[in-house]
Amino acid sequence: EDGGVEGLAERLGVGSRHLRRLFLRHLGASPIAVAQTRRLHFAKKLIDETTLPMSQIALASGFGCVRRFNAGIRKVYHRTPTQIRKLARHTLARDTTTPPGNQYLFRLNFRPPYHWQAMLDFLAARATPGVEAVESAAYRRTISLHGRPGYFEVSLDPSRNALRVRIEFGDPQSLFFIVERIRAMFDLNADWAAIVQSLRSDSVLSASVEADPGLRVPGCWNGFELATRAIL
Repeated sequence: EDGGVEGLAERLGVGSRHLRRLFLRHLGASPIAVAQTRRLHFAKKLIDETTLPMSQIALASGFGCVRRFNAGIRKVYHRTPTQIRKLARHTLARDTTTPPGNQYLFRLNFRPPYHWQAMLDFLAARATPGVEAVESAAYRRTISLHGRPGYFEVSLDPSRNALRVRIEFGDPQSLFFIVERIRAMFDLNADWAAIVQSLRSDSVLSASVEADPGLRVPGCWNGFELATRAIL
């Protein structure tokens, strides 16, 4: 997404031709096709889980223009973006207010159970003053990305298996990166059902698994920040 195929190949220390061969061998698609698929999946998530206008979704998911966005969605999902949103509407908790400019509301799904209080307790004990705060059953923090400041807030959505995330950031094109990092921070991609099968077989861990179902591994916003916090 940033620098194209040539830039990615240079970062990895391989030639661009070899990189394309590796993508085709292991993923069955070229790097450009993989990037396009990721854009479409993120656009679908924005359609399903936010109330963003379609024009902003097209920009945030990297399509550049609404026409290309509409064509890509229709080709893969065989419906228009508006039709997809109508189908997903019944699963969305309705908001009665419209977020102000540069604010975006997401609902990031997870596989239950999710021990939200344990995650908050861990983050609260390690919150950096002036950067992070845990209060009113929510986690808040400031961020800086590409020289732009912003913040986000994360809380549990009681109406569904999801975290409610409010992001304020001036560049919609950075939303994909921010959302993916938040998913990693809160370990939302974990499959608890699969994990617990392995942990239950361990004599040391089995009791903890039964006592606190849904534990997740907390991540971090920034690796340097995490290392500095650990040292200090």
